[in-house]
Amino acid sequence: MQTNKKNGWQNLQKTLKTLPKHNGRTAIRITLVNGYNDQNHSQYAQILREAQPDYIEIKAYMHVGQSRKRLNRQRMPTNQQVKKFSEQIADKTDYTLTDHVPESRVTLLTKDKTPKINNK
Repeated sequence: MQTNKKNGWQNLQKTLKTLPKHNGRTAIRITLVNGYNDQNHSQYAQILREAQPDYIEIKAYMHVGQSRKRLNRQRMPTNQQVKKFSEQIADKTDYTLTDHVPESRVTLLTKDKTPKINNK
């Protein structure tokens, strides 16, 4: 995995290591891009096991706005691709696929089936 910033990957790793220490709810969003990061479920699973966020949102890249200058329309994963990737993450971690919105091409994975409300 790579970033566009100098030392970006190292800075991201430092930040992810702090997540388990937070008292509040934590979330990580993965934007899935065809041909870019859609085959890395094992690497993402390892990162997620270490970071231990309460929630993981996996969503499809959408060909809108300024992103159209960087990526073409074929980079948008289908709803089925997003769901399959999410299931692969769930299979490799202790997270459960708890919500899925096909129209938005987004899934939610949680550690337990009952979302935390106000840290309870």
